[in-house]
Amino acid sequence: MNILEKMSQKRFFSNSEQAVIDHMAADPNCVVNASVKELAAAAYTSPSTIVRLFKKLDCNSYAEFKVQFISAIQQQKSRPSIDANVPFREQDTLPQISKNLEALCSDALQETLSLFDEKSYQKAIKKLNLAQVIDIYALGANLYFARDFQLNLMRIHKNVIVHDNLVAMELNAFSSDRTHVALVISYSGESKTLIDYCQILRKRGTFIICITSMGSNSISDLSHLSLDIVSREKVFSKIGLFSSKYSILMVLDLLYSGIYRENYEENQRLTNMESSFLQTGPGKSRPL
Repeated sequence: MNILEKMSQKRFFSNSEQAVIDHMAADPNCVVNASVKELAAAAYTSPSTIVRLFKKLDCNSYAEFKVQFISAIQQQKSRPSIDANVPFREQDTLPQISKNLEALCSDALQETLSLFDEKSYQKAIKKLNLAQVIDIYALGANLYFARDFQLNLMRIHKNVIVHDNLVAMELNAFSSDRTHVALVISYSGESKTLIDYCQILRKRGTFIICITSMGSNSISDLSHLSLDIVSREKVFSKIGLFSSKYSILMVLDLLYSGIYRENYEENQRLTNMESSFLQTGPGKSRPL
């Protein structure tokens, strides 16, 4: 996630910090020559607010921020940004749409990798690998991603539960315990239903891993571990899942690959055995 994308996450900033961001967005050239004091005056705020803003943007100094900001502006000019909510228009041809979607997919994957935190992933992989039961909680389209992840893990004999019925999900949460690990998938992190399940899981002593948008939200606050996904889409005005879909699938693929690697030879034996059975067993006449 580049500096401009971090600056677009409005919920993380105070009103005075957002005023500085709005000023820089309206006049990017002001950053080139202005000092911290001059920038603060132009945005009608204090130098201390500017310093706090840079820290939130993971910059150690104004000079570091300048380099990242100017670089991101230049990249933006050289490559028009694709709207993750509406990545094509009525008049676009299919070749144009395909290029837009390719750029959107590529950007989403690169941004997801930029959010990658090795310690968090290692811990998540270890927890999932050692769990007696892995419960996945997801709603809507995220259920399909959960099912794909479930099938992959079942190939290496992991006990994975995914329910698409809300009552079954709730009962599953109530029956969970410390031998379970819960994986919660939520783009916004503010689904009331999933928040309720997380509260139940906390009381049951279940370790919770969430896959959600970067930053603090209700579900990440209830979870023991958060794995960040891109957050370019608006919850209600998007025409479909694009960036978030690529990002969630990338996170799930990383988790599966890490779990598989933990016991590589045995898991390879299991997947080879399954492949052999599918080629010669009772289901050979019913290809996927």
